[in-house]
Amino acid sequence: PQGCLAFRLDDGRRSWVIATDHEADADGEALAGFCRSTDVLIADAQWTPAEYPARRGWGHGTWEACVRLAQAAGARSLVLTHHDWSRTDRQIDRIVRLARKRFPAVRAARDGLQV
Repeated sequence: PQGCLAFRLDDGRRSWVIATDHEADADGEALAGFCRSTDVLIADAQWTPAEYPARRGWGHGTWEACVRLAQAAGARSLVLTHHDWSRTDRQIDRIVRLARKRFPAVRAARDGLQV
């Protein structure tokens, strides 16, 4: 509802984008353009596609929307973040497996992850 806050860091060799509190389908081409050719895209994947319809407009996306965003932007890798607090590690692992079928270079953010 308040819009997406995204940061892009480029050091001349690599780039990273973190996009929090976004609904990738709603933010569309502008966000994909901002993320164009990034090495690492860290994106809000709080909901599953089944959960999303009841939460549309809350400002959080799905893992499927994040995969579409990474593909549209030509990102080299995708890190799913902003996991729902009630989700177990096993459930997050399942989401990653599903996402990898469409975008192999995906992983879930976790405590201590270094990119």
